[in-house]
Amino acid sequence: MFNFNHLYYFYLTARCGSVSQAARQLRISQPSLSSQLKVLETSLGRALFRREGRGLALTDDGRLIQGYCRAMFEVADDLKAYLDRDEPGSRLAVGVSNEIERPFVAELVGSLLVGARKASPPRISMISGRHQALLESLLAGEIDLVLAERPPQSDTVVEQATLDMPVILVGSAGLASKLPQTALPTHILRSRRPGLVLPTEKLKLRHETDAFLQRHRLELPVVFESDMLSALSRAVAEGFGLGFLPAPYVERELKLGTIVAIGQTKRLWTHKMRLLTRKGRAQAGLAGALVASFAQLARQYETS
Repeated sequence: MFNFNHLYYFYLTARCGSVSQAARQLRISQPSLSSQLKVLETSLGRALFRREGRGLALTDDGRLIQGYCRAMFEVADDLKAYLDRDEPGSRLAVGVSNEIERPFVAELVGSLLVGARKASPPRISMISGRHQALLESLLAGEIDLVLAERPPQSDTVVEQATLDMPVILVGSAGLASKLPQTALPTHILRSRRPGLVLPTEKLKLRHETDAFLQRHRLELPVVFESDMLSALSRAVAEGFGLGFLPAPYVERELKLGTIVAIGQTKRLWTHKMRLLTRKGRAQAGLAGALVASFAQLARQYETS
């Protein structure tokens, strides 16, 4: 009879496409995992993997057995989600990409906590990290959802909801008073050549900003850079320069008047935030509530 632990090791390795990644998620050594996969292949009398370049590919038998394993282990995950839903105090683990603005996420989850607390004390874990590391944790079942700016690169990860955020040109109230508000933002940037407050190059928002500037043939001095978007909005509010920021990230500052939108156009381009989960995973309890809240927020910005 085959060993179910060995089948799970195979299932996770096939999903990761790498023995080293699967070993990290299982918290065992790579040689130990390789050895146990060999034991499984011997017990089944079939080769499950073949070498393909530096990576692994499934054999025909491997793909067939992966399907059976997926059915077994994903049903077990759904059972756990169902049981967690009915336990006093729902549980939810959310991964948040380092690229996403923290105060925005705090507001999103804060509204969820208010509703959940009325029913029973929830247990919510939020973990920040690199995009790829969070996807690995998602596939391993260590977290339920991931808030990310980048699309999924695997057919086992899907978008539950997508938020299209309008990116606007913003500046301090003092700086805005010196600029013509009736002109297009591109005309203002071309005629005044103000300094720019920009994300660092490791952020997706910076790549989008560079593409916008190149498309409109704008060459402007950069006066401040940061990989923390809250630092960018603070620099804008202090009058360091103009910035391109997603409107939901600076909604509070816009209401308070510490920063203002510059120019006539209110959507220079669309910056996407995605709520990711494993394919086929039913969302109930707090996870379902977060998906619903995110989808509602997305609808709010559809026409903005």
